[in-house]
Amino acid sequence: MSSPVQSLGGTPMSSSRASWSNRSTSPPARSCCAKSLSDRSLGSGSRSRSLCMPESYTRAPRRPTIHLSSTARNHPERTRNMGLLEGKVGLVVGVANDRSYAWHIANALHEHGATVAYSHLPGEKNARRTGKAVEKITANPWLHPCDAGNDESLDELFNAYAKDHDRLDFLVHSIAFADREWLQPGMFSKTPRKAYLDAIDISAYSLSAMSGRAQDLMAKNGGGSI
Repeated sequence: MSSPVQSLGGTPMSSSRASWSNRSTSPPARSCCAKSLSDRSLGSGSRSRSLCMPESYTRAPRRPTIHLSSTARNHPERTRNMGLLEGKVGLVVGVANDRSYAWHIANALHEHGATVAYSHLPGEKNARRTGKAVEKITANPWLHPCDAGNDESLDELFNAYAKDHDRLDFLVHSIAFADREWLQPGMFSKTPRKAYLDAIDISAYSLSAMSGRAQDLMAKNGGGSI
C-alpha cells in the first residue's frame, strides 16, 4: 500500500487529492459561439457567465416604463394624460383620506382619463374628510354616503349613482372594518362572535353585495370590471 503524499505543510494528503492538484490549471478553451459575446457580470462578487447566441441575434428594445406621480407626496404633476380609460366611468368605495389605498387607485384611474364617483361613510364629518381628499384629484367630485353593512344604504348608493351616470364600467371595493376594542393586545382571543361577524360582513361580504348591485348597471354597456 502506497504511503500518503505529504502536502507543503506536512499534512498527509490522499493520492487522489495529490493527483488532482497536479492537473493543469489552465482554463478550457471557450466554445466558438461563446466567443461572440463577452462574459456578463451578474453583479459585484458574483460569477460571470457566457451567453451563446447566434450572430444574427438582436436584442429586443426595452419596454418603456410608466411612472405615476403621487400628488399626496408633493411629486410633480403629470404633464401627459395616458388616456387608457378615456370615456370610462366608475365608482370607488373606501376613500377615507389621501393615504387610503382607494385614494391612490382613484388617482391612477383619473390620470388615465376615467371619471370617478365616490362613496363615503355616513355623517357630515366623514363627508368633509372624503371630499377634502378626493378634491386633490378632481374638482367637484360626485359623493354619496354609504353604510356597507346596510342593504338599504347600498341600494340608495347604486340608485343615486344610476340616476346621475349613464354607465358603470368599474367598481373599486377597498374597505375593511374591525372593532378596535378587540384589536388591543390580549383582546383578540376574547373577540365576541357578533364583533367578528360584523368585521367579516363589512370587510368581505360587502364585496358580494356591491357586485350584485353593480352587475345590472354594468350589463347595460356590455360588462365591466370589479
